Amino acid sequence: VGMWYPSTGYWAGLTPGSKIYTTLNEHLALSTSNRWLAKPEYEHFKAFFDAFNSYLKESGADFVKIDNQSNGRQHYKNTRPVGLIAKEMHKAIEESTDAYFDNKLINCMGCMSENVWNRPHSPISRCSGDFMPEDAEWFTQHILQCSFMSFLQSSLIWCDWDMWWTDDGQAKKNSLLRALSGGPIYVSDKIGRSKKELLTPLCFNDGKILRCDRPALPARDSLVGNPEDNGKMFKIQNICKGAGLVAVFNLDKGNRPVDGFISPDDVEGIEGEEFAVYEYFSHKFYTLSKSEKVEIQLDNKDDFRLYVFVPIINGFAAIGRTDKYISSYAVKGVDGDKIELIEDGPYAYYKDGEFFEISSEK
Repeated sequence: VGMWYPSTGYWAGLTPGSKIYTTLNEHLALSTSNRWLAKPEYEHFKAFFDAFNSYLKESGADFVKIDNQSNGRQHYKNTRPVGLIAKEMHKAIEESTDAYFDNKLINCMGCMSENVWNRPHSPISRCSGDFMPEDAEWFTQHILQCSFMSFLQSSLIWCDWDMWWTDDGQAKKNSLLRALSGGPIYVSDKIGRSKKELLTPLCFNDGKILRCDRPALPARDSLVGNPEDNGKMFKIQNICKGAGLVAVFNLDKGNRPVDGFISPDDVEGIEGEEFAVYEYFSHKFYTLSKSEKVEIQLDNKDDFRLYVFVPIINGFAAIGRTDKYISSYAVKGVDGDKIELIEDGPYAYYKDGEFFEISSEK
């Protein structure tokens, strides 16, 4: 269980006369934004974050998500250089979360340059605006924000594509996005409303996530053009254990059909000349050469797909667990034409021109 709080305590800062205000009084000042916040020096930031993190650790939290990190320009205007303030704030955040949570930290609303370049070692930062439940238009902005911010920042950090609800109208799309993201996967469901079937494609029975090898990025032919009105599907791509993954979405603002091509060549860095292909939602199998393309159409915004491309080596390819989005992660090892899975379940493989599906490994 993780706990969220802003770097300001709460949005309007600390309430005068409250317990934490009294405890931290010597470390606080009225900011230029008229909020009681930590004074903008390392020792005061450190005392501030230690107070929050020690309390949350004692309360049973396993990790923290610290929000509102890019508002130093607003809160500390004309006091100190914003880069120096950010540097000392992040040093305090990370030393405190190291001490109390073994660096289990998600940075949030921290995409400004002074934040990105001043984190000592924390590797995760949210790359979008806030999750908005029951809002189909929000989903379009969310996938574009996450995809392009990952394109910009993935050389420096692992991108967090934010929390989500499993009973939201866009929940299945959100689950697929998180699977491909390469980042953390966590939900903020209301108690009693979680849908297990939305979580099981993402993890093993013990909760371990099937994770891609790197942050997800847009496919090359989705880097330019506006997918809301150009009639083309939007593609994000990633890689896992040598297999490529491409998810395709209809983001047309008029909810009209869109088209495009999918190919193993959509995946940056994939190796191989011939590929076994598995589409998760239709449960279809076929083969493609690396540069070969298949034209597809997505009828509306609820039509989305996931393609897995596994290199065929010596006539064999292990698709992996067919009930998991990142099917190749489930393959522990391959010896000739024998597959060892991390966890039992339905799986598939390609051998000498034919696909085989096994309901469960015994």
